[in-house]
Amino acid sequence: MSTQSSESKSIQFVLNGQSMSHTAAPKRSVLDVLREDLDLRSIKPGCSPQGVCGCCAIMVDDKVRLACTLPFKAIEGKDVQSLEGLSEEDRAVLAESFVQCGGTQCGYCTPGIAMQTHALLEKNQNPTDADIDKALNMHICRCTGWVKIRDSIHHAASIKRGECELKGTCESGVGGSFPRNDGHELVLGERPYIDDMIRPGMLHGALVWSPHPRCRVIKIDASKALALEGVHAVVTAKDFGPNRKVGLIFQDWNVMIAEGEETRCVADVLAAVAADTRELALRARDLIEVEVEELEPVVDLDKAAKDPKNVLTTCRVMKGDLNKALHEADIVIKEDFKVQVIDQAFLEPEASLVVPFGEDGLHIYSCGQGVFDDQKQLCELFGMPPEKMVVELVPTGGGFGAKEDLNVQPHAAKLAQVTRRPVKLSLSMEESTRFHPKRHAMHIRYIVGATKTGDLLAVKALI
Repeated sequence: MSTQSSESKSIQFVLNGQSMSHTAAPKRSVLDVLREDLDLRSIKPGCSPQGVCGCCAIMVDDKVRLACTLPFKAIEGKDVQSLEGLSEEDRAVLAESFVQCGGTQCGYCTPGIAMQTHALLEKNQNPTDADIDKALNMHICRCTGWVKIRDSIHHAASIKRGECELKGTCESGVGGSFPRNDGHELVLGERPYIDDMIRPGMLHGALVWSPHPRCRVIKIDASKALALEGVHAVVTAKDFGPNRKVGLIFQDWNVMIAEGEETRCVADVLAAVAADTRELALRARDLIEVEVEELEPVVDLDKAAKDPKNVLTTCRVMKGDLNKALHEADIVIKEDFKVQVIDQAFLEPEASLVVPFGEDGLHIYSCGQGVFDDQKQLCELFGMPPEKMVVELVPTGGGFGAKEDLNVQPHAAKLAQVTRRPVKLSLSMEESTRFHPKRHAMHIRYIVGATKTGDLLAVKALI
């Protein structure tokens, strides 16, 4: 349960057919109240509180609303419905349709889309593609694509019209059609992602970020945060010791920046806090005082490359006689290209849950994209053998390469190690976008030589 402030208010509303009264701060989001207080985990936090991804779609008085945009006071006297409150028949129709038609991949957005589908079919059992597209206007799906989702909705509509049977079974034998493993649970929001998971005695974590792209950290003072009741730990770089670098290929990413060191980007972490609730952890985080000296950041690729200290590695590939081939070419084209940083735009923000076991073991639930790489790096970082550092891969809500590197697993693990209690650390979408690796910006210079018939003879590229 989240802590209630002195401004908390008790309101009455109907939730999934049951009249109820609940007390919470009036301005808390409905998403937070339904998930954290009332344990309705089909409602997913994606872009919260921006209201653009649709993962938290619910129905309020028969109209689809995004729970992250609604203050708790807005549902007073209202009829609120989530996927958990639909009839078993409606739930079966939605789950079977999306599974049969391949309308879900990572599945993080699917419960919200399923809720929207139910609302659409309650009013229109013969929707056109235009009707479906209009209904899905408030939703984002990063990996499935809209064709399969439209197919799923059309299939659900055909079942509703009585034109198609609800199968619920699969064919047997070679060449048979088998449903996706956990597919039905995924559609209905019942397959847990890390932020859906709860453990007894669990604490919540929050991170303190660098206030500038580049600065020298002078002092980190956590005394005010630690003075709050319910705050159990604040960790900084000194808790990790001298070995604080991680990375899949090069160990070049500091898990935390220490006093006296420089930050290199706004994704650098200065401290982490563990508290009884997420709300309290965020409050404590904001009380940690950081004194820094702001420095001029390096933001130009060409200027950066001229300083050898900024060059991580150089790779040269050479084959054949380049100058001879260019001399023999009928056509030589020279072009410069600049491409910007590209975010992968997955919908599940990074999260990790770490549960201590035995005297000094840590069981880490990771949403990474390489469980063995995660374990290897964490063992090196903490100086622990694999049998003490168990890493379990939890289904991810999208990644596209951005979750290959370690993300918040080390911070959650250190907080759990210090407190000897389970710790869950979940980022917001804003923090996630700030934090995770992206496709790099590049400046590419090409010289290409070819014959008149279009045969390539030579390529010289500087990237």
